[in-house]
Amino acid sequence: MNWQPILNGFKSYLLLERSLAENTIDAYLSDLCKIEEFLSLRGYELSVEQVQTEHLTEFILWLNELGLGARSQARLLSAIKAFYKYLLIEDLIDHNPTELLEGPRLARKIPEVLSYEEIQAMLMPLISAHHTVRAIAPCSKRFMPVACASAN
Repeated sequence: MNWQPILNGFKSYLLLERSLAENTIDAYLSDLCKIEEFLSLRGYELSVEQVQTEHLTEFILWLNELGLGARSQARLLSAIKAFYKYLLIEDLIDHNPTELLEGPRLARKIPEVLSYEEIQAMLMPLISAHHTVRAIAPCSKRFMPVACASAN
C-alpha cells in the first residue's frame, strides 16, 4: 500500500505543529519507510489504518534480531508513536496500535565526578587574601557551582 500521502501530511505536522528540526523529521520519515518495507517483505499489503500492534511488535523484534542498538530502537519507536498519535489527531484511525508497545530500557550514564585534587586545582586561583571558599563538595564535571565571598 502507498503510505506516501499520509507521510507527507505527517511531515507537515512535525514541521509546523511540533517544530522539529529537519534532521529529526528526516529520521522519523526514514524510520516509517522501514516499517512499510518490512511489512512488504513479510507479505503484508496493509494500509496505515490496517497495521495492528502485532505487526509493530513483529517489526521491533525483527530490528532486535538484526542487532539494532537500544538507542536506535528507542528513536524508531518514538517515530512510530508520534506517527500514530498524528493519525489519531487527524481522525485517520480509531485506535492507537502503539499504546501497548514498550521500548528497550536505556542505561543511564553516571556523571563523572571531580576528584578532590581537581577541585583544589580549580579553586586555588580563586583563593586569595580577599576571598574565602564557603563550600567545597564533590561536583559533577558538567556543573561546578563555586560559592566565594569577600572576607571582611
